[in-house]
Amino acid sequence: ALDSILLAAKSYFPNQEEGIQIIGEDSKSNPILAANAVDKLVNEEHVMAIIGPLTWKESVYAADKAQELGILNISLSSKEGIAERGSYIYQNAITPKVQLESLASHCINNLKWSRFALLVPNNNFGKEYGSTFWTAVEKFGGKIVAYDTYAPDEKDFQKNVQELAGLNPNYRDWE
Repeated sequence: ALDSILLAAKSYFPNQEEGIQIIGEDSKSNPILAANAVDKLVNEEHVMAIIGPLTWKESVYAADKAQELGILNISLSSKEGIAERGSYIYQNAITPKVQLESLASHCINNLKWSRFALLVPNNNFGKEYGSTFWTAVEKFGGKIVAYDTYAPDEKDFQKNVQELAGLNPNYRDWE
């Protein structure tokens, strides 16, 4: 993200005297350090805006500090909910919900697929993304006809795929 920002700044402002100054702070993936970095950037460096951080916990702490100090914060976290923390907080990342709705819409509306099988890891990530995709499929008129989970460290999906393909009738609903 930082490399992209630096590249964009050089592209739009090749002459640094007329350009913008970019100051980086490393939070070391620590939410408290992220909040402290916001405080330092505002009170010592007198920045006009803060872009970042990337992770959810860091973004929450940084957003709360930015809101408290009245400084624009553009979060790069893809998890929903950062922008709701205050009027100075914005989010510039595609959320999983947006990505999965776009995927479901494309498959249903462009590819004309209507039935889907889901194979997701049996963890919070799999449950969240599986549920979000399932909701998106139904939103666009599709149907989930098979669902299965696997252990996150699993390497062999043969059994799962056989069940999803209908060799195990408990997983199919053909109506």
